[in-house]
Amino acid sequence: MRTLKFVSVVLLLIVISLSNAKIVQAGSPTDIFISEYVEGSSNNKGLEIYNGTGASIDLAAGNYVVQFYFNGSASAGHTIALSGNVADGDVFVVADSSAVFAGSADQTQGGAWFNGDDAVVLKKGGASGTILDVIGQVGTDPGNGWGSEPTTTVDSTLRRKLNVCTGDTNPNDAFDPAVEWNGFELDDFTGLGSHTVDCNILVVNSTGDGPDNNPGNGMCETSTAGECTLRAAIMESNALTSVANTIQFNISGGGVRTINLTSALPDITQPVTIDGLAQPGATCDGWPAAPNLLVELNGSNVPVTLGNPPTPPTGLHLKAGTSTVHGLVINNFTKNILNVDVGIGIRVSSDANTISCNFIGTNAAGQAAAANAFGIAMLNAATNVISGNLISANSQSGIAIVGDGGEAQNNTIRDNYIGTDKNGTADLGNAKDGVLLVNAKNNPIQDNLIAGNGGDGLDMTDFVGTHPDFGPIAGCTTPPCATGNTITGNKIGTGKDGNVTTLGNGKAGIQIEDAEGNTIQNNTIAGNSQNGVLIKDQNSASCSKGTNPCAINNKITQNSLFDNGSLGIDLTLGTSADGVTANDANDTDNNGGNRLQNFPVLDSVNGTTIQGRLNSTANRTFRLEFFSNTSLDGSGYGEGKTYLGSLDVTTDGSGNASFSFSQAAVDGQVTATATDLTTGDTSEFSKPPQTLTSVYLPVILK
Repeated sequence: MRTLKFVSVVLLLIVISLSNAKIVQAGSPTDIFISEYVEGSSNNKGLEIYNGTGASIDLAAGNYVVQFYFNGSASAGHTIALSGNVADGDVFVVADSSAVFAGSADQTQGGAWFNGDDAVVLKKGGASGTILDVIGQVGTDPGNGWGSEPTTTVDSTLRRKLNVCTGDTNPNDAFDPAVEWNGFELDDFTGLGSHTVDCNILVVNSTGDGPDNNPGNGMCETSTAGECTLRAAIMESNALTSVANTIQFNISGGGVRTINLTSALPDITQPVTIDGLAQPGATCDGWPAAPNLLVELNGSNVPVTLGNPPTPPTGLHLKAGTSTVHGLVINNFTKNILNVDVGIGIRVSSDANTISCNFIGTNAAGQAAAANAFGIAMLNAATNVISGNLISANSQSGIAIVGDGGEAQNNTIRDNYIGTDKNGTADLGNAKDGVLLVNAKNNPIQDNLIAGNGGDGLDMTDFVGTHPDFGPIAGCTTPPCATGNTITGNKIGTGKDGNVTTLGNGKAGIQIEDAEGNTIQNNTIAGNSQNGVLIKDQNSASCSKGTNPCAINNKITQNSLFDNGSLGIDLTLGTSADGVTANDANDTDNNGGNRLQNFPVLDSVNGTTIQGRLNSTANRTFRLEFFSNTSLDGSGYGEGKTYLGSLDVTTDGSGNASFSFSQAAVDGQVTATATDLTTGDTSEFSKPPQTLTSVYLPVILK
């Protein structure tokens, strides 16, 4: 090399041709190929040749040549013998000796050069040697040239796409430059002398379901020459273990490309990115209402796989970890066995995966049901991210995260629509819970829309025994098992605008069963058929981590709760909601949800001041939160639609504290809660004062 230098990135795995006629090949390049083609004005003609083989190549010793086939001839009209060394990861430029860039080329040559209607062939071993690469179609005169603007062989520059890591070795197949090349304007030489490849990309080019012909041979190809299916790509990715792989899609035809699976896909055992957004025309722009997802996985024909235990129909099983799935429509993975729907859209049994911008359980339009049983199910998985998906219309729960003899922790669920259509305005509810956490800890659940579901919007439980959905559950490794979860910024039961619609959830907005130490903050929880928040302690005896967990230490703060079918917050001892729990002297009832924390008693609202009292545990500091409401619960006790502010009070030795909270005037009914700052237990809502003429926003805390 003389003056043209660059740094290339070679990821030493797979190469895929997007052509329907060409073998889908993989692995680091085994020989040189053409990386840039210049068919410019006048004598501005040249070729850039790339070496990614891992070793320097002596072009003269290998008897490498370039041949031009003029005007559809089947015989070469001009041959250029190449001479010089090209280092691994470098390029070699050969140019017309009269080209404006000839002085920067590695080799120049006079005489006849190609035009846009002439085929170009790179060979090793002389004029009769092995074909390494072809531009055009030998023996065919295309007229003016191959392709169409901007990607054409006439009056343009062509640069090889990054995922192409080997040459086109068939001189007789139809040639469309758009398959492997990017087109640039006439006399654009800006990329000449540098080339980068990314050889770990597998491109699915078929909606078929055939297996890979020879996993691990560096080629994604079924028994049909040139065909790469999703099944074949996963098999090849699993067999190629050097680096993480990417599976993209370029399936010909218009509209949604549906892959009708006939059996479960292979478990994903090597890190991989499955990128449905690479399908031409697909986009996630304008989430959630405007994505255009064009690759659909249909599991209608996937059976239950027999075994001990049997495996339910599953779309994708992320078993390796550090994988990404985005831009897919995944539906109809369900079978009914003994009147129970089984199946999973995406199963996760590994860590650090990302699931984003998918429609799971709906059609490709995101507006009609095409149910899986579970949308996403995780078992003993950690640090996964579920973000920006539509997860609706599934016949079990939308998302289930389960710890069973291991830890299900630090998984983030954010910015999803769970139970609605893609517009966030119509009911496409999951038949059971929107989100189900069983023995799952330290999971942030934030900024989701969770509405329309048949069960609870979110159900969180610490459980050991036989679970109705999952059978025997052993609990987690380190109890308590369902703790440290933060539920923030969600809209639970409403439409996307946060106002009450007809969506709701079929039971409570949030239900916590025998789980401790969780936080519910800054959510809008409204329109649900039962309670806004239900905290159930089903263990009437003493709490015991791992064997007899209790629903305690759950903080509920600064939420907007209104228009739910029952109490905004219901603390109960037992298996079902029980309505308002009366205060008891000095709050000695330690059993029950949040230890049945006493609520404040509001005595009066006078001008700008709310006055009242709290009786609870002696010598303890509590945070009182005040709310205004446009209407009350049927019991006469409030919910808490508009958060007004808070005041900390400390009880005396008798467990009593009086308070006065000042505010600026607004209309409505005032309610309050009390949270023990030592334990985190939050009470039910108080009853408003008997007489109330106006309510006020806070300006001073006394």
